[in-house]
Parts: sequence; structure tokens; C-alpha cells
Amino acid sequence: MNDLQPAKLNLPKWFDPPQILSEYLQGKGTDEIARTYGVTRETLTHWLLKAADGDWKAAQLQKAIKRKEDADQDIDDATDMLSLNKANSKLKSAQWDLERVCSRIYGDVRPPQVPNQAVQININLRREPQEKEIPSEQPREIEIPKVAEKAEVIEEKPRPQRPQLVVETNPILYGDDKHFV
Repeated sequence: MNDLQPAKLNLPKWFDPPQILSEYLQGKGTDEIARTYGVTRETLTHWLLKAADGDWKAAQLQKAIKRKEDADQDIDDATDMLSLNKANSKLKSAQWDLERVCSRIYGDVRPPQVPNQAVQININLRREPQEKEIPSEQPREIEIPKVAEKAEVIEEKPRPQRPQLVVETNPILYGDDKHFV
């Protein structure tokens, strides 16, 4: 605990951080403790942060760990979906508290952010002199061998006839027994 006395911080004389933290760790909520001393919860936590910052954070960490362990046990003991969902909600709440109170252990570890810096890429395009000069493309003539002047039909084969499709139908519907398509 800090060695600062309540008088030095303009705190009331009755304010005893070790006693208040003891009540907090025994399971009383900050709103209940604040009511017993006649102050608001916000005022109580503000005074605890001023007078016993490290001890207050340690007490919050202890309580959050206890809540997480209780929620884990509730999940193991759940017998129906309602109790399982309640236990999951308690677990998420305890994990959230742990991330805030002790982010070093329970927090989301992210790599340090690098400030936005422009990336400069230099590309040097330099033509190296070539030993052998490539001749420039000039139009040139290409000889194409002659093929026959006229096409001749050597033999003509008759095309096969397509078979005629015959569909048999019900004579009652169409009046006859065959239709040609």
C-alpha cells in the first residue's frame, strides 16, 4: 500500500483503504461498501485509486480471477442450456475484466504499430551496350510455293439418307396409328 495518509490527499479521516479492500475481497461490491460509508461508488473508487492504486488493482485482479474460476466451475457443473449460457456469460465478463486489469497476462497481444511511412522503391533502367547489333526489322519478301490453280473433284460419294423417325401414337387420340415427323 502507498505510504500516503488520507489527510495528505484530502480524504476523510474514516477512509481506511486496507479495511475497504478487505471488505471488497470478502465479496462485497463497491456499491455496497460505498453505501455503508455514505458515498457514491465512483467517489469510493476514485479515493482508492488516489490512496492505494497498486493495492486496488491487485484486489481487482484477485476478484476477477476468482470470478473466472467460478465461471469455469459453473460451466463444468451446467446441467441444461440455460445454466450453460449463464456460465458462459459470466466467463466472458470475467475474461473482459482480466484483460483490463492485467493486460500483460490476459490481454490481446498485438505487434507494435509501425507509423505509416512511405515506401520508396528505386528502379534503375539502364541499357547495357550489346556486343552484337541486332538488325532492324525491314520488310522482306517471302516466297510461297504454288498450289494447284484449280481444285478438281476426284470422286463424289453419295450422302447417306437420314432415317425417318416414326412415332407410334394412340389411335384414339389422333385417329390413326402412325405419325411421321
